[in-house]
This record gives sequence, structure tokens and C-alpha cells, in this order.
Amino acid sequence: GLYSDILIDKALWKVTATTVNKGFVPENTIDGKAETYWHSDYTNEGKTITSHDEPPFLITIELPKAEYVSGLSYTPRQDQGTGRFLTYNVYASDSADGKKYLVKSGEFKNGTANGRVDFGMNIKAKVFILEALKTQGGYGTCAEINLSGKDDLYNSAESAEAFEEAMAEIRPYTVNTEGFVV
Repeated sequence: GLYSDILIDKALWKVTATTVNKGFVPENTIDGKAETYWHSDYTNEGKTITSHDEPPFLITIELPKAEYVSGLSYTPRQDQGTGRFLTYNVYASDSADGKKYLVKSGEFKNGTANGRVDFGMNIKAKVFILEALKTQGGYGTCAEINLSGKDDLYNSAESAEAFEEAMAEIRPYTVNTEGFVV
């Protein structure tokens, strides 16, 4: 399948982050403006940074109701490289306080280009979480997050839990080769 360009409307999204610095709020990640961004917390004395929170950083998007989502796009901070996400996990959940299911892990290129995460399946879920495991400079920043809607070329999982079950069926397994002679 191709990465769907049908974006889910952000008007009623609730977005939160594990850490926030002053005016760089999580809502900046869904305002449609690449020049505004969320920033993890840090303290400074003048121009000197004295401490900052360390990864992992989580940005959680809660939709008003479960929607089919086929992928996620991440726009890094555009004005400088500090805090850009380098390695990530994406999780889905059927509710705000429900179990998180790992959807995809990977790497984003360090630069200003958007990073795209294709789920390979439509997942009907209410909550999606982008977790930054490694970032540029140890800070966390994110300009925009978009979710792509249902891709008609993909199979659909009716819940995050159903996605996990479907992936378990097709996940490759390592076979114990002890005792095999080739």
C-alpha cells in the first residue's frame, strides 16, 4: 500500500507530552504551523542551560473517538537541530488509560524533512503515542504530528489489541537451528 495522504482532522484532538518547557506546549504539534513547536523542559541561567529532561519523551494524541489510522508523520523543529527525534516507537491504545500496543519502531533522518511512519495496516484506535527514544542533543522538540486516515489498500484491525493479534500471526520467528545439519 501507499502512504495515505488523507489526514485526520485535528480540531478535537487532545495532545499531551511527558515534559513541557514554558510556552513550548504540546498543542504546538497540532497547530498546522511548522515554525511553532513543543519543547521538553530545561532550566537556564541567562544563555547557559543548567539542566534538561532526558529522553524518552512521549507525545500522546487522544482522538475524540476511535478512528482508522494507517500512519503518522512527524515534522522536526525547523530553525535548529536541537531536540529532533532520531529513534522512535509508535504505540496505539483503545482508550486513554488502556494498554499500549507497539505499532512500529524506527529511525528518522536528522534534518528538516518530515519523517513518515507507515503502519502497514489500518488500526482503529483512540490513542496514538509517538515516543522519542534518542534525540539530537538530549532535548525533545517536535513541530507537527499528523495522522493519516484509512488506506483502502490495507487490511484493517478493529482495535489496537486486534492489531497486536494480527501482527503476532505474521511476525517472523527465529527457529532453533540446534541439531540441524546443512
